[in-house]
This record gives sequence, C-alpha cells and structure tokens, in this order.
Amino acid sequence: LLGRYLGVEFYGHFTKVIATSTLLFMLLDFGFNAVAVRAYKHAPNSLSQSFRSLLGLRLALASLIYAFILITLFILPSSSNQGYTLPVKINIAVFALQYFAQAIILSSHFLFQSRLEFLKIVIAANLGSLTQLGLIALVIGRGPSLTTITVIHLVGIIVTSLAGLIFAKKLVSSLIPTFSLSTFKP
Repeated sequence: LLGRYLGVEFYGHFTKVIATSTLLFMLLDFGFNAVAVRAYKHAPNSLSQSFRSLLGLRLALASLIYAFILITLFILPSSSNQGYTLPVKINIAVFALQYFAQAIILSSHFLFQSRLEFLKIVIAANLGSLTQLGLIALVIGRGPSLTTITVIHLVGIIVTSLAGLIFAKKLVSSLIPTFSLSTFKP
C-alpha cells in the first residue's frame, strides 16, 4: 500500500526509518527467552519473578539502545544527498521507541513459551498488525506524512505489547518489572 499509493521516494524514506530503527533488535532478544524457559523448567514456582526480571532487563537494554540510536542520529550528517534528512532522523527517533514495546512483547513471549500457549502470541501479533493495516487504510488516500505512517506502525507494535500484557496478567502475580543486577545476572 505504501509503495503503490505514496511513491518510491516515500517508501525509500520509510524503509530507512524502519531498517535503521530496528538494526539493534537482536541485542534486545539475545536468546534470553531460551535461557529463562530452561531455568523455569527447573524452578516452576519462579514464573512471575522470572518474567519481572526479564522485563526489567529488557527495558534497561531498550533504554541503552534508544540512547545509542539518539546519539548516532546526532552524529550522522543531515544533508539531503546523504539520505538522512532531518525528517528521516526524527522519524527514526520516533520509531526507535518501539524497543520499549518490543521489550514487553519479547518478555511476554517467555511466559507463553514456557507454558506452550503460542496462540496468545499469534492473537497479540494479529491485533497489532490489523491495527496497523486499518489505520493505514484510513489515511492512505489522504497522502499522509512520513511521521503519520511511522506513528501508525509504532501504534501497531504498542497494541501488540498491550495485548501481550493483558494475556500475561492472567499468568503472573505482577507486571511490574524488577530492576536488579542480582536478578539480571542468572
């Protein structure tokens, strides 16, 4: 839809925003769920604490990644011939906020993986994707700005994370993250 209705140049800018913003996503994932699921199998009573610790760790990492992206954007040249114009940089900064929502999504996936409840992951992802598609369908004919499309994609990811939290609330006693080096270490 974006490429067809908004043109190649717009789609190119949007691709730069998405690609640059998600470049460090693997640092947020880092295989933590596999380690946490394995630990949960040895101590099944620790599900809530493991989730809270994993969420805290990922939110801390999201903060570091976001700060790194902002610093990098400040350093990158801002001329129109370099491809990182000021509007593109602003949209990268906006969309990079998705790391916080992704921290929630990945941490809630730990809960569902440990209990083999994968349908919840699918439902949450579909809700976010349908939100994105619906909002894009509403604005596409009006020639939306790059910021509008960026925010729509961010909203879709936030919807996915909120759905994950709603499902997670039924499995754990608290959704409040734990920020403690002693709980991050294991």
